[in-house]
Amino acid sequence: LKTCYAFFNEPYMTYWSMPVTVVGISEIKSVGSPGVLTLDYNKEFEFVGMGVSDGDLAYWVTDEAKVDLDCSSDSPFRTNLDGFVNSDGKATFYSSDLNYAGQTFQLCYKFGQESPKLYPEFTLSLKTLGSFIATGGSNTTSVAGTKKQFKLIGGQVSPGDRAKWVEGVIDDAGCVGAFAGGILN
Repeated sequence: LKTCYAFFNEPYMTYWSMPVTVVGISEIKSVGSPGVLTLDYNKEFEFVGMGVSDGDLAYWVTDEAKVDLDCSSDSPFRTNLDGFVNSDGKATFYSSDLNYAGQTFQLCYKFGQESPKLYPEFTLSLKTLGSFIATGGSNTTSVAGTKKQFKLIGGQVSPGDRAKWVEGVIDDAGCVGAFAGGILN
């Protein structure tokens, strides 16, 4: 934006050497839901908006945060969920802190040297899986060709979540196309 200024009753004059850039986050993108982070999983988020730059800092504060000042470095609402934004507007987040599991956080974003800005409209839920307990028999064995029910204890399970038992998988990406030995409904 260009600066236009008028001294009292004088006409406006454009001051080309005094531009101002307006910055802001308008959207967050990720593989899967941009509002979910899974415990013990590195997940990359893309920050879309005006002025998103390499070296910006994106981080998450507890949902008790209400104003921009709650994003300050000494804020009691601050978490260790933070990431530096790269030149593609992306940052990777990770947490292994079980105390954060099941909580919802709000985005704070620091554009370069500007003060951080709270974006309460962008939230992140940290989820983890509890444990499977068989309704009968062993928790770790199932007989081929028979149905067996498992109950999930703990964690943050939601309708639409999926689980399957597979073999030969060496990383998380391998789960996508792997043949399922069993499917959880």
